[in-house]
Amino acid sequence: MKSARTCLLLALFMSVFYGVSAESAPGREPPRVALVLKGGGALGIAHVGVIKVLEELGISPDLVVGTSMGSIVGGLYSMGYSAAELDSIVRGIRWTDVFSEPESLAASSFRERQDRSKYALRFAFTRDGFSLGSGILSGRNALAIFDRLSLPHAMPADFDTLPRRFRAVASDLSSRESVVLSGGSISDAMRASMSIPGVFEPYRIGERYYVDGGVLDNLPINVARSLGAKTVIAVNLVDNTPREPGEIGSSVVETLSRTLDVLTEITVRSQLENADFVIDVDISGFGPYSFDSASVIIERGESSARAEVPRLTAFMKGPSYAGDAPPDVTLPPVPVYIPALAAPLERLRVLGGTERDRALVRRLLEKNGELAADDKTLSEAYAALSSTGRFRTVRMTRESEGPTLLVTLEPTKKPVHEAHAGFTHRGTYSDSLSNFSVVTQGVTLRNLTGAGSRCTFDVGFNGALTAEATYLQPFGGLFFVEPAVSYMRELDTYRYDSSVGLQFETTSLSMGGTVGLFLSRYAELSVGWSANWIDSSALPSVETTEGYERYFLTRARFDVSTLDSALFSTGGFALRAQYTTSSVKAGSSRDFSILETSGEFSLSFDSPYSVTVRWMAGTDFSEASSHANASPLYYRPTLGDRLLFPNPMTIDERTGCHVAGVGIGAKRRWNLASSFINLPVFVLVNAACGVTAQDRADLREPGGIFHWNSTLGAGLRFNDGFAVALRGGVSRNITRDYIPFIALDIGVIR
Repeated sequence: MKSARTCLLLALFMSVFYGVSAESAPGREPPRVALVLKGGGALGIAHVGVIKVLEELGISPDLVVGTSMGSIVGGLYSMGYSAAELDSIVRGIRWTDVFSEPESLAASSFRERQDRSKYALRFAFTRDGFSLGSGILSGRNALAIFDRLSLPHAMPADFDTLPRRFRAVASDLSSRESVVLSGGSISDAMRASMSIPGVFEPYRIGERYYVDGGVLDNLPINVARSLGAKTVIAVNLVDNTPREPGEIGSSVVETLSRTLDVLTEITVRSQLENADFVIDVDISGFGPYSFDSASVIIERGESSARAEVPRLTAFMKGPSYAGDAPPDVTLPPVPVYIPALAAPLERLRVLGGTERDRALVRRLLEKNGELAADDKTLSEAYAALSSTGRFRTVRMTRESEGPTLLVTLEPTKKPVHEAHAGFTHRGTYSDSLSNFSVVTQGVTLRNLTGAGSRCTFDVGFNGALTAEATYLQPFGGLFFVEPAVSYMRELDTYRYDSSVGLQFETTSLSMGGTVGLFLSRYAELSVGWSANWIDSSALPSVETTEGYERYFLTRARFDVSTLDSALFSTGGFALRAQYTTSSVKAGSSRDFSILETSGEFSLSFDSPYSVTVRWMAGTDFSEASSHANASPLYYRPTLGDRLLFPNPMTIDERTGCHVAGVGIGAKRRWNLASSFINLPVFVLVNAACGVTAQDRADLREPGGIFHWNSTLGAGLRFNDGFAVALRGGVSRNITRDYIPFIALDIGVIR
């Protein structure tokens, strides 16, 4: 995450030269042995290996102070987890879940799903300006893990009452102070300390917003000393990777990265001399986001600590920091199974959300009238609640009075207004070129005339010049009215025969409205009317009339979608059916009626593999394409689905009075590159066939109008409105020629 390092660098430039604010512990016996753990992202996992060696030597700290990952390992250690348990916890965490927070479609209405499938970028704004977000991730998944791990202890708590005293260090950039967190929720403290600027949102506790403690104090030795610790053992993570001068200055990113490392080390080096014993762990070859190498990093920490065993043994027997007696580092060991000895949770209390939400929590956690609070059940309950998309956070804590599990639901806040942008590119390359691109941008204004109302303005340019305005006004959450006006001037390139590319231009203007019914969160039923003016006279080799044709259309439409994503879905169902009619009596240039349907069914097998069946079909009820009442080319049914038919196609293969197409595809999904990045990558295998008839008579001999294609390729999905698919394949057209091709789709793929 180069951007995260750059943001952290800027924060350091502003605040690294300001002092540290710590607290003392008046009236309490000062700690005898303090363990100080450094921040460093994934590198801090090495602390687990060091703690394992300290346990073997009988060195039992009664105070743990940590920053960032050091606060996470230290916080768990302070709660009573043993080194073996820490090892199991760290290796068992799915770091892709911590560092990825895909938006759930489950709580989204049908219209919200449509928006997400149209726009690659979306920015909330109010009268006060744009809200671009203060971090890529909210950190809710990390917080949920911390909550479950801290359930043996009632929260909020004084961190001095834990099996080992604990302090977490975070940075308050508003006051430019390093803040020592000593009480409250230990999950909150760990989450605040790990808020990497630009990656995680600043974390709010009370009226203060915190970012990563490493910004101001990455190895808080002085904090331990200020709390009166008699002996301080510090774990310092050291990168000994050699760098040539030319490499350091090779790029802006490398220069900023090295500058960041230097500035972070300023506060570390100034404190090292205040530690009684420093264990240097060589983490060369790893980076802050090497979570997929957790096992190796733990072993690196253990081997570095074992190399220090002779010095540690001599230190335990030698003079103390004060020089008058051996250091007391062999305290009676803390019970290592404190979490396992906690009283079982027996009751459930739920706060926040609606009554429906609270009932869902009870269904998930109460089995046969009894609370099920094992980690597997709690983890599954959190996943189920998060998948609804209705909650910003789901907190699980033990209440201080009685063995009660408190679940607190914080609802998700939806943006008031939104600016958005989308992009579509489709290209097919064979012995000729088919190419189309359009950029869309616009705004959505919400709640102007009541809750749920929305006004959307969109414009598009490049391969099409478009402008569209719609206004959705719901009534009682069941009905809606949606007036709309749009203009489009579309340019496209189709392969017309074996050597000639056909470019066409169509201009249209439409205005009208729709009345509809929200059948459920996933389905709509609507009836609409529109006045349309179409100029398709620029279509070469296609019989058209001069100038604009006028059509007054009535439409009836049914939509349903439960797909998990509009792009490369792995589960769910979608169906669209639409009937369109035009009447000369109503003022149209001609009579025609069209029935069209399309859909998709995706099935996963609780594995990275999934199978998808897609289909589309349409029919013009006129006798033949040459009939006076046949639909104009602009409205005629078409096999335009790029996931089914990315191959080169003539107009006669793509568009007709009667069309039908079906395809089946298989996908294999995995996450890109590392455990820190969770971009879904797919291997795509697809095959599709279609029939396109211009007249009903053609349907008597479908062999002459049949064509097919098969493809193999890969896809990358950034979000529901932006993906990249590169596929190669072969098709057979209606002239019985085999045509190899390459298809590239970027942005919205339809």
